[in-house]
Amino acid sequence: MHIPDNYLSPTTCGTLIAAMTPIWTVSVLKVKAQIKEKKETVPLLGVAASLAFLIMI
Repeated sequence: MHIPDNYLSPTTCGTLIAAMTPIWTVSVLKVKAQIKEKKETVPLLGVAASLAFLIMI
């Protein structure tokens, strides 16, 4: 289920983006470190992303 367009105010969206930015930063740094350490992780990330899209349907 998705939130309809124009349902959240710009203030709410800005607050949520500000709250998520540190989490996204830490996540990207952890993924980069994992890929640098183990190159075989890349196909697993693709499988996990496709599974996430499958669950959303």
